[in-house]
Amino acid sequence: MSDLARLSQHSKAYLFAANAGITDGVRPILDSRWAAVAASTISVAVLLLLPLFMFIALVRRMGPYLPLLHHTLLLAQAYLAIYFATLALTAMVDLVAVFSGTTSPEDDDNGDAAKAFGLVQMVVGLAVGVHYYVVVFHRAAARAAPRAN
Repeated sequence: MSDLARLSQHSKAYLFAANAGITDGVRPILDSRWAAVAASTISVAVLLLLPLFMFIALVRRMGPYLPLLHHTLLLAQAYLAIYFATLALTAMVDLVAVFSGTTSPEDDDNGDAAKAFGLVQMVVGLAVGVHYYVVVFHRAAARAAPRAN
């Protein structure tokens, strides 16, 4: 047995003994059946409420600077619109390559259904992006009030 294998065996035995000692000293608060549900509920609550509280604190602090914040957000939205257009153009070029058969020979195993599914995903993504631009960003840039449902 080599030194590395012997060291590995000793490390495994030490870690197993340490873990056994830790688990013997820990008593769960909830039954194992409800522990996963409670952990998921708490983590979702924290992940939803923490950003909300941070946003509320930010708005209260930044109250006097909200007009500047509005212009900054519009600039960020313009950048994201340009970025989305670039990604859409790149995806369309990739789709043309897939449908024209100029991709690698390994991709020939994919059937027409997979190619059609990719096309549907692309069209849905473009539709969502254009809808967002028309409904949200364009009205905000024109300083129009948002539409109520």
